[in-house]
This record gives sequence, C-alpha cells and structure tokens, in this order.
Amino acid sequence: MAKFYTLYDEQPPKPHVEITQPSLADQTFAEECDIHHIIANFNTTGIVDSVGAHDPATLQYGDTTLLPDYETACNLVANVNAEFADLPSSVRAEFGNDPRQLLDALTSTDPKVTSRLEELGLKQKAIVDSPVEAVGSVAGEPQSEQK
Repeated sequence: MAKFYTLYDEQPPKPHVEITQPSLADQTFAEECDIHHIIANFNTTGIVDSVGAHDPATLQYGDTTLLPDYETACNLVANVNAEFADLPSSVRAEFGNDPRQLLDALTSTDPKVTSRLEELGLKQKAIVDSPVEAVGSVAGEPQSEQK
C-alpha cells in the first residue's frame, strides 16, 4: 500500500542526483544578468539597460494611435476573423486558412497576386484608362491649325 507523507511525518528520503556533464549555460552573460549588477548600473546611470540598447534591430515600433483602446482592437480582430470565416472554404484554403495571409495579399502590389485576387473576386479589376484623342474642337474654343 502506498504511503502518504504529511507535514508531521518523517520526510521521505530524497533521491540522490549527480550531474556529470558540463553545464550548457553560457557563463559569459552571468554578470550582466545578475540582479545586483543591474541595480548597481541603474543607481549610477539612472537607466535600465535593455537588449534594444545594444541591438536596435530587436526593437519594434508601431503606430498605436489608430485604435483608441484594447476593446476596439479586439473587436476589429474578431470582425476580420468572422469575415474571413464567411469566405468559401476554397478561398480560405488558398490563403492557408490564415486571415493575415489574406490581408498581406490584399495590400500586395505584385501583379500576380493582384490578378489572383481578381480571379477569386476579392478585388475589383483595375480599370485601365486609355488616352483619349481629341476629335474636334469644343464649342467656344478656336480651332488651331494642324500641319
């Protein structure tokens, strides 16, 4: 029968674990990860050092003023997902069942993507205006001599 240990019982023996392999943790960052070192730097400089200070490519910037609040942003995402779900399954499959891929395609300027969207009926065909040649003069304008 299994023995259940409680706070008042004698504690069970703990298994002995011996680690024989070397650690895979990179110790070169040990000092900069130490909380005492981070606080000491903050006390002297007044700035908390971040990854972005050393590698600006990791920072991400965005215009968050387009949506007034979190609820509006969530509603927008829900509406996009609902509209995407209303599309036929063959169209959704064309975009990997991912609304983000459809949005990327809709904003694409690639002629192949644009023509495929037109075939699927997701984008209106572009109307190409051809230059119109003047046939005659407009009433009230003097005719110019043509050579």
